[in-house]
Amino acid sequence: MAFCPATGKTYVFGGQDNNGVSLDDLWEWDGTTWSEVAGDVRPSGRMNAAMAYDPFRKSLICSAAR
Repeated sequence: MAFCPATGKTYVFGGQDNNGVSLDDLWEWDGTTWSEVAGDVRPSGRMNAAMAYDPFRKSLICSAAR
């Protein structure tokens, strides 16, 4: 999970469902509502990963942990 100053929103990616399946969904929090972010291309599902905002690239980055 990480905050993105460029959008003013917090994002969370991946995780695990109740059956132990790794998830590949991306969600954003605007301070009031969670919304799923749609995309044609996604990284594979993962859990125990890390996400951070890179001010040099001005984008969120996610670790490759699976």
